[in-house]
Amino acid sequence: MLFPLNRPLALKPGTQESILLRGAVIEDASHLREWKNAQRQFFFFNEEISEGMQARWMSAYFERPDDYMFIVEQNGRAVGCVGLRFDEGRGDIYNVILGDPALRGGGIMSLALRAVLTFGRKHSENIGLKVLKTNPAVGFYARNGLSQVAERDNYYEMKVDWQRFEPVAIE
Repeated sequence: MLFPLNRPLALKPGTQESILLRGAVIEDASHLREWKNAQRQFFFFNEEISEGMQARWMSAYFERPDDYMFIVEQNGRAVGCVGLRFDEGRGDIYNVILGDPALRGGGIMSLALRAVLTFGRKHSENIGLKVLKTNPAVGFYARNGLSQVAERDNYYEMKVDWQRFEPVAIE
């Protein structure tokens, strides 16, 4: 494991005290499944995820030492998630999901993504993602320091541009 998640990523006071990122636990499975199913049209895997499929994913996730699924909490309530996995020195952001649509536009997921990228940069500066062209999050990623590096048939490849990236103070 690159970095143990034995304690949550807390944004330093003065940033946004009510936001905390913690490692996913088995009790988060239903939230993760519900959030992804509600927005599945924006993901490469867009089939409905059953409870059994989610249980198998969670079991495999806990076996992957270089895979981090952060649960975003606001005031103690799970409101979203951000995944980061490493393979051969490259970081891949995945499953950036705001689970509570009422919070859209409030900046929570921008802070969460930037906190995860700040955390990930400790291991690699080669961090990116793949996003479907039809996903409205393309602009969100660009606003949060990622730049398009390739265009494929139905998706873009984006990488963190550390010159434009605004890190978040984490503790």
